[in-house]
Amino acid sequence: MFKSIDYKLGANLFLLIATAIAIPLLFIYGFISIGVFAILLLFILLYQINKLYSKLTKNVVFLFNAIENGDYAFKFQENIGSMRERELHRVMNHIKDILAQTKREIVEQERFFSIVIENVSTGIIILNEQNQVQTVNHAAEQLLGLPILTHLNQLQSINSELPLLFKNLEPSKEPKQITVHTERGDFQLSLRADRVKMQRGEIKIIILNNINIELDSKEMESWIKLIRVMTHEIMNSIAPITSLTDTLLFNLKTNTTHSEEKEILTEGLETIHTTAKELLQFVQSYRQFTRIPAPQPVSFDATALINKAILLTKENSLAKAVTFSFDENTPHLITADRSHFLQVVLNLLKNAVEATAHQEDGKIEITFENHDSDYDIIHIRNNGLPIPKEVAAQIFIPFFTTKEQGTGIGLSISRYIMRMHGGTITLQSKAEYTLFSLYFPRK
Repeated sequence: MFKSIDYKLGANLFLLIATAIAIPLLFIYGFISIGVFAILLLFILLYQINKLYSKLTKNVVFLFNAIENGDYAFKFQENIGSMRERELHRVMNHIKDILAQTKREIVEQERFFSIVIENVSTGIIILNEQNQVQTVNHAAEQLLGLPILTHLNQLQSINSELPLLFKNLEPSKEPKQITVHTERGDFQLSLRADRVKMQRGEIKIIILNNINIELDSKEMESWIKLIRVMTHEIMNSIAPITSLTDTLLFNLKTNTTHSEEKEILTEGLETIHTTAKELLQFVQSYRQFTRIPAPQPVSFDATALINKAILLTKENSLAKAVTFSFDENTPHLITADRSHFLQVVLNLLKNAVEATAHQEDGKIEITFENHDSDYDIIHIRNNGLPIPKEVAAQIFIPFFTTKEQGTGIGLSISRYIMRMHGGTITLQSKAEYTLFSLYFPRK
């Protein structure tokens, strides 16, 4: 492709060397006028070579300058100039096209990985060699409870030791575990670090995972398995007792002999029968914990369903002294299972009524929040007595209750339902109020 350029350059160099050799010989043998002409020719040849070199390098320099600046919009003319220039322009256009295509592929790959990083549920923070934040995805900011993270010193708002921990975190087989306090509650996070050498220097990648979800899921699964075994065994034991007492009671009531012994025996059997029935009802209440159907999410107006839940809650005699605050005129669409949604809201309203019923100014407030890009959030707040920290830490555990007549499964079922929807339920309890928040993922 460069043959014509090579020929031209070669011819000029040959003439230059030949002229340079001939000049001293011409002066030695007395051909002064020819020697002067030869010197003039020498300068012409030097000029031609310099001109040829300038033409060859001018566009090459322009090409590399444009590439260095990331400009691929230019194109050299392939149908103007000498043959050697047209050939050079074609080659440089080809080089430019290859580099432009490579850059497009790199940009597409970067965009692809950026989208993947931004949408994974795992938190990712990338630091450079100076521990400056280069990249942080939405999941990391959400797990840390920060609207945006641009500098490690921002972590001091969570814990004063976190900036130093992130700076000193090194690759290890065992992840580091930390507790993070956010508006959505307390989270257990596992941290892992890895180092990667890049052309621009070494970077540190920090991976954050919310292990609360996994722990809660395994805990809930264990409780469900235990409840299934317990209810199965208890039901198998109680059913024959109930059936037998029914038969004996019938026989005793139809037999008129030994009235005194009959009365004592009847009383004992009735006690056994009543206790067995109460135990059966108790077991039935726990069996519902293991028989929650899979959610069938649909889009619906949550406002209408909350209005229904408030009306049902007001039928409770305790609710007469409680004031409900809710904007019932503004529709809010969410995606969830309607019956599951109603069950969770009713349970939270029932608990809120019980917490505020004995106060003169008992108040329950229900609000929506849609500022979060990932969740539709419903807040249920009451001004009852604050929940002690030791109780709040166990409040979602199955069978845990502080009520004399409570079963301890209401909030457990509520959390289980929210997990089934891919969401969560959180608790904040302060001196002024107690707040339960329902997070429904946006589909």
